Order: sequence, then C-alpha cells, then structure tokens
Amino acid sequence: MKKPLHRFASKIKIDEVYATIKFAVITILVLPFLPNVNYTPMNIPILSKIIEAAPFLSVEIAKQLDVFNPFKIWLMVVFISGISFIGYLLIRVVGTGKGLGLTGFLGGLVSSTAVTSSMSLESKKNSKIVYPFVFAVIIACSTMFIRVIVEILVVNSSLLRFALIPMFTMGAAGFIAALIVWKKYNKNHIKNIEFDSPFTLAPALKFALFFAFVLFIAKFGYVMFGAKGVYIAALLSGLADVDAITLSMATLALAGDLSGVVATIAIAIAAMTNTVVKAGITYMFGGNKFRKATLTIFGIVVGVGLISLIFLFI
Repeated sequence: MKKPLHRFASKIKIDEVYATIKFAVITILVLPFLPNVNYTPMNIPILSKIIEAAPFLSVEIAKQLDVFNPFKIWLMVVFISGISFIGYLLIRVVGTGKGLGLTGFLGGLVSSTAVTSSMSLESKKNSKIVYPFVFAVIIACSTMFIRVIVEILVVNSSLLRFALIPMFTMGAAGFIAALIVWKKYNKNHIKNIEFDSPFTLAPALKFALFFAFVLFIAKFGYVMFGAKGVYIAALLSGLADVDAITLSMATLALAGDLSGVVATIAIAIAAMTNTVVKAGITYMFGGNKFRKATLTIFGIVVGVGLISLIFLFI
C-alpha cells in the first residue's frame, strides 16, 4: 500500500497540492454562504447601469433574465472541476505512456482540446507515425460526449430522454472509428501530454464567469428571438467550451425556461461546433495523413449528430 502511495505522491507537484488545498478551502468556506437566489441583471449595480443606458435592452426584458444564482453557478464550477480532477489524478498515477486508449479517455475527462493539440503537433514532428495519434485524439474527443451525458444526468436527468440518443450516437460513432484505427496502428508509445491541475482558482473563476455569461446569453437569446437565439448562443459557446452550454441548457430546462427539445438541440449544436473546432486544430497543426484521418472521422461524427437530430426532432 505504501509503495503505490509513494509513487502517487512523487508524481504530484507541490504547487499543485497547494492550489488544490486553496481551491478546496475556498469552496468549503464560500459555497455554504453564497445566496441560493436567482438574480436578474437589474439586481447587479454595474449591469443595471449598463442596461439603463443601452437602447436595445429594456428594463422589462432584463427582469426576465433571472439566471444569476451565485450558489448554483459555483456549485457547477465545483462539479466540472471535480470531473476534470478525477481524470487528472488518474493520469498522474498511471502516466500517459500506459496506453493510448486510457490516455485518450482520461485526457478527454480533463481536456480533449489539450489532447487534440498535443497529438496534432506530435503528428507533424513524427510524420511516419499516424494511427497512434489519431487513436488518442478520437478517444479523447469521443469521451466528451460521455462527459456531456454525465453532466445532464447530474443536473437534470429528465433531459436525458431527449439528449441521450444524439450524444450517445455521436460518441458511439467516435469510439467505433477509434476501434477501427486501433486495429491498424503498431502500438507505438507517444510523448507525454502535459495537463494543468483543474483544481486551481484562476481557471475556476474564469469558468464561473463564462458559465454565467452563457446562461445570460442563452436566456437573452430565447427572450428576444425564441429558439433561434438559443441556437446561436450554443454555436458561439461551442467554439470555446461544451460544459458551460450543457450545464446552462440543463439548468434552464429544469427551471422550465426552455423545452427539452430546444435544450437538447442547443447542446448538440455546441458539441458539433466544438468537434469542428477540434477538426480545425488537426487541420492547422497536424501532419498530412493524420489530418486526413481525423477530418474524416470528425466529419462522420458530426454527420451522425445531424442525422440523429433530424430523425428525432424534424
């Protein structure tokens, strides 16, 4: 028992330990005292002044945007950080050289974008090695869909009756493609992928702000433009992140502000947009053969997502 603990301790940096403790202490001390109340922009002095001066947003509309709940926003930050931290700790324990499938899966829990970027750069440096890099990227990006399903299950399980099929089919398409790729490669080991600890205060605060912003934009879009406004917000959010829009849609649907269909389509749009972004990363930074393989698979995943949405909701 002592040896595994010693190995684990040796792989954790001291600054990561301090950062994790700081985050945990702040969460324990702050979260219970945050108000569990929905505020509108008019309850926030800075925003209320901006709204009063803005010609395109009336006070009446602003009062409908009751999406700022400090307790729930920070709770979602802790939840997302927790998922990422589990993957991060497991990567620290097993290392990234213990198998590309495990590396891709755990990397997908932490940051599929980081895995995609790292593998793309490595594929350009080592142009003769293609399929190992493709395999790791596709596993990581397919894990994103599992992560989305878990987030919906925890925040608003009733939404899964709409969202499960699109998320599952896209994830399954990715994993099947990864299995085909796995049979082709020669099990080369790859260079380690570096991840930062997700339990640090600065990234957590950034996610809290981004999550609050996405909540606001999604509700604003729905109030002003109906479902189309939500879909535009989802597309823009998906360029940077899938977690924020997933949690936002699940939260708004739970509150009855959005229908399950609208929330599901928005989440799917964000997931597909984020997949296209990762395809762009592989195109910009990857080697030629790596690029062709990943773009083909990403195209299939997005195509499956579109077909599932059309089949279910149109």
